[in-house]
Amino acid sequence: WLDWAAEVFAARLEVTQGVMALRQNSQALERLKQAVRDHDSFRLSALQQAVTITGSLVLGLAVSRGALGAAEAMDVSHVDDAYQIERWGDDARARAKRDRSSRDLHAADQFFRTLEG
Repeated sequence: WLDWAAEVFAARLEVTQGVMALRQNSQALERLKQAVRDHDSFRLSALQQAVTITGSLVLGLAVSRGALGAAEAMDVSHVDDAYQIERWGDDARARAKRDRSSRDLHAADQFFRTLEG
């Protein structure tokens, strides 16, 4: 999805391993800011939901533009959860939280599609 952001917004983001953040290219950040500014108030509220749930501006923008559906966005953004479940088993509270997040992300996705229609 970083390649998608680079192609669609001309915003190539740097990646790293570990916990230390990298300084990003200021032009890439400005292009992503403009992509957010391009959302009207209605779309911005749904984008906020998508970004919060996925933990990613890029994934939120992909959902807002219809390039990524809610189910796939959940899968991509919760890959660590899937690994932990596979390794240690599922937890009822964590599953309930994922289910709520999934419903909210599907609602945001449907909201975007409704506004397009």
